[in-house]
Amino acid sequence: MYRCARDRGELRELVTRLGLTAVYVTHDQEEAFALCDRISVMVGGKLVQSGQPRELYEQPADISVARFLGRNNLIRSMRLSSSKTDDGEFKTLEGDHTLRTSVKHDELAPLNKPVFLAIRPEHVRLTTNATGEANTLSGTVREIVYAGATSTVRVDANGLAIEALVLQPNGLQIGQPCRVVLAPDHLRLLRND
Repeated sequence: MYRCARDRGELRELVTRLGLTAVYVTHDQEEAFALCDRISVMVGGKLVQSGQPRELYEQPADISVARFLGRNNLIRSMRLSSSKTDDGEFKTLEGDHTLRTSVKHDELAPLNKPVFLAIRPEHVRLTTNATGEANTLSGTVREIVYAGATSTVRVDANGLAIEALVLQPNGLQIGQPCRVVLAPDHLRLLRND
């Protein structure tokens, strides 16, 4: 198993130089991203989603892909909007927030069935100022975890736990009120089969 970046780079260069088609099996997301042009995610022996690494990371089709390929805020919600519109409106089960995002008719579950919305921590924006943007929630900073180049900030938005990945937690302190912006173009509706 190739564990360091240099070994991964050498393996990828060898496969490319020899013009080989290779199948590489791993449970390590970082390895899959580093080595593969296409990724297929299997769960329980079933193929769940295939595509380029960026496509799967940014547009996971279902909850298992979202969980496997990196950190995600998974938000349990119920659909409020009609299935005849491209603007999905959802009520979160924790925190009682209304969130909006674009959806396709074939992605929608029945009105009375819970669904998951997902947004990556790096797409969550935190601010201490009021904002008129869609999907802006009021919250309180619960934890700040410094990790060198980035920090993880955990926020409680009226019972809805949200994690944000920020370069610098400038001006944020534990216990401080803040605004959490979940950009509609980064909020994904996931299948929950």
